[in-house]
Amino acid sequence: MPEPQIEVGLSSHDAVGYMTGLAVTNPPGANWFYPVESTRFGVGASGGSATLVSVGPNIVTVRAIYSSGASDSMHPVSGWAVVATPGTEGTGRLIGLDGAGHRVASAQIPAPTPSGEGFLGESTPTFVRTTHQGVLIIGHTVRNQPRGASWLYPYLVDRASVQMGLEGIPACRPKSPSGVVSRVLEVDADQGVPMTVVIVHAGTSVALVRVHYSNGVQDSMAPIAGQAVLVTVGTTESAGGHADPKEGLLQAFATDGHLIVSRPISLRDSAYVSC
Repeated sequence: MPEPQIEVGLSSHDAVGYMTGLAVTNPPGANWFYPVESTRFGVGASGGSATLVSVGPNIVTVRAIYSSGASDSMHPVSGWAVVATPGTEGTGRLIGLDGAGHRVASAQIPAPTPSGEGFLGESTPTFVRTTHQGVLIIGHTVRNQPRGASWLYPYLVDRASVQMGLEGIPACRPKSPSGVVSRVLEVDADQGVPMTVVIVHAGTSVALVRVHYSNGVQDSMAPIAGQAVLVTVGTTESAGGHADPKEGLLQAFATDGHLIVSRPISLRDSAYVSC
């Protein structure tokens, strides 16, 4: 049976990252203290650094003291602790404290590795924006191989929910300058409110796309190379045990503000189908 694995979603105001590690089900000692991985995500002061630490039962507090003078602490949960700091220069030391507050373990913060899944283009966002509801969207166009097909791979963050990437969404563009292809999916984040994601592939004449719902919520974006990602929260409703988007309308506008397209959105429009 494979060892259990922990996945950690990370975010700052402008960046997203994650880490994974295999659980240590039987630590070799009560004061076991092992930095599994450090990562950095984002750019400079807009990004962040984090370290995942595996500990034994005697460690009740993990504290990071960074070279910048900042510090962070966490009480481990099920033998795991994550400490983090703003900025991508997260060097320093880790300290393990017991229940009496005594220092019983320490270690250097390991050299960081870039966060992500290693797709070509994942480290260079095509856009970064925050919706009026506070959802952070970081767009990428990635490739599995240097000359392979292009795929959209957006990161989404809504408060406690971190979606590192939506896989399998082609990056394509309609042949018609005024063409608009929309795809809809629901992202049911376990730690937050479900997000309604509308993927839009737009022709060269489309300057702005907008979605708005029957409850008044909306989101809009100027497409980047014909691609747009619109995200809203509070725009799903339960029907027959399924989460469906509320009645929504997608609109597309030309550079002069002229309305090109206006049509309802539907979950039947699969996000995983090319133009």
